[in-house]
Amino acid sequence: MPNALARETSPYLRQHAENPVDWLPWGQEALQQARERDVPLLVSIGYSSCHWCHVMEHESFEDPQVAAVMNDEFVCVKVDREERPDVDALYMEAVQGMTGHGGWPLNVFLTPEQVPFYGGTYFPPQERPGMPAWTQVLQAIAETWRERKEEIRAGGEQLRERLGGGALLRPSSEPIQAAALDAAVEQLRQSFDSVQGGFGGAPKFPQAPVLEFLLARALAKAPNEGAPAGAEAQMALFTLRAMASGGIHDQVGGGFHRYAVDATWTVPHFEKMLYDNALLARAYLHGYRITEEAGLGSPASGRLDHPLGGDAELAGVCRDTLDWMLREMQGPEGGFYSAPIPRASRAATTSGGCPNWRRSWARTRRRRSVGWALAQRATSSTGGQGLKPPSRGLTCWRTAVPDPTLPHRSASARACWRHAAGARDQASTTSA
Repeated sequence: MPNALARETSPYLRQHAENPVDWLPWGQEALQQARERDVPLLVSIGYSSCHWCHVMEHESFEDPQVAAVMNDEFVCVKVDREERPDVDALYMEAVQGMTGHGGWPLNVFLTPEQVPFYGGTYFPPQERPGMPAWTQVLQAIAETWRERKEEIRAGGEQLRERLGGGALLRPSSEPIQAAALDAAVEQLRQSFDSVQGGFGGAPKFPQAPVLEFLLARALAKAPNEGAPAGAEAQMALFTLRAMASGGIHDQVGGGFHRYAVDATWTVPHFEKMLYDNALLARAYLHGYRITEEAGLGSPASGRLDHPLGGDAELAGVCRDTLDWMLREMQGPEGGFYSAPIPRASRAATTSGGCPNWRRSWARTRRRRSVGWALAQRATSSTGGQGLKPPSRGLTCWRTAVPDPTLPHRSASARACWRHAAGARDQASTTSA
């Protein structure tokens, strides 16, 4: 029997309507139940295109035994972060303060007064090194609440005060001093990966605001130092080119995935978001404008001081990303979707949720090899690397090196890839 989420309009919440967990949406009914039962609220926050949200649902929330513990010990609340960004932001800040990191799914335990006292992200069904099993977490929290609830409440009030302090912050009316900006650039320089681009190690995120900051600093210093070719421009341009040639960039359809699971930008986390791509399209445009002004092209050697004029590769990536958003992210009403949902997943939102999505995806994977030879020929013509038959449904295509001739050769390759993808989809539709 469906739970209370069946009455919701959010596709993400409706995907959980058939779970044996007695999910409630965020609202007065859930808060009142927690007060009347005097048990913690278990608030689980995610969104429809979140991979690990679906993994945890399948592993834990669909398990009747796990659901029984959740229902007995907690008032369980599901939140769509795209529907309630305010709730997500509040409890993300709390979990980051407790653990030093955050992400989705975000699972946080609150007192009946809505004060968080424990939280985390993904928990596996069985214990792993450094990760407790979800059932272990549930049992430990339930036992601790029964024995020490007043102590938890007292400690939670201190956290409430710290979280409330953020609301008291006000922006300074004083201009930011150049010394502070230079210090920020120096900190970024210390974490810059001069071999692969980006900052830090795996996983690597395409930090568009950081790149925009570096490009802006390069332009600001240009009148005093000539063309914007200092350390700021070098770090930003090298990273933009590295990402463009990596697997994090969808070389076939356009657009960028959320992050790369490795340090070389090769293997992406297969999830695209509208806001990431909107910010990256602008960063690539601004990167192109800097190279146009400074005469910093895209040399095959990877050097940043080669006078080739504006970098056509950066401009091409910008156009490709915008074309992808217009082609695949714009709805019939003219607005834009926040994230792409696989075709089968859209059907799942009205026919019982994630299990249908998984069954349809399995059918697609069984037919994924259609057109493979054609796509392989296209890749070889562009110097692609890392291409292999998709024996496990994973294909990552990256270009060999930043190459000024690549945009011209990539157009025909993408046409071949899309033809192959169309043939695959046609076969799946016919056979389904």
